[in-house]
Amino acid sequence: MMALLESFEPRGALPDAKAQRRRQIVDAAKELFIRHGYRKASIDEVARRAGVAKGTVYVYAKNKADLLIQVIIEEKRLLLEKLRPALNEDQTPRQRLRWWLRTALVVHKEMPLLARLMSGDREILDLFAEMDPALRERMVELHHTMIGGLLEEAARPHRWTPSELEDRVKVLLGLMYTANSFADERVRGGLSNERFVEVLTESLLEGLLPRSSGRGERGER
Repeated sequence: MMALLESFEPRGALPDAKAQRRRQIVDAAKELFIRHGYRKASIDEVARRAGVAKGTVYVYAKNKADLLIQVIIEEKRLLLEKLRPALNEDQTPRQRLRWWLRTALVVHKEMPLLARLMSGDREILDLFAEMDPALRERMVELHHTMIGGLLEEAARPHRWTPSELEDRVKVLLGLMYTANSFADERVRGGLSNERFVEVLTESLLEGLLPRSSGRGERGER
């Protein structure tokens, strides 16, 4: 997945000074997109916020839409970094699945633009529709492969049919698209975000995994 994101925006190809300037521009754009929304933010404002000339912004981005895509790609990189422990073989399969679930449930707090994309923000969806369909499909395929692998490992020795496994993967991906609603205290019923996510994660684990799997791990945190 990291390699795929690099195909969108290769970071290693830039010298340190240029990479730092690009970082300033992307960070400035992210702040303005969050504060004012995509349509109201302007390249002039991005340049002022980043402390560079307007023409410099166009060295690193073709247009405002390209800037938005770069910002969301950076958030996806952050998401993948946070998911790394889910691939750590020192943890049990159940622990790895728990880590993925908790990360999916808090994505809206730390990656606001990615959360807007997943919750159906029309402005962002319209722009992402312009992305190469083959690349979009590849990203979805990689997500499915990762989550399916986590589920299969955690459920052993039980084995789902391919369609049963695919249904569960779709439900967990769908969960990421609804996590944005957890920011509303009314949805959480007065629970803190941390407690809500903790209880929901454990409830999902109990419901997802067959009773025979992970019995010796019940109660682990």
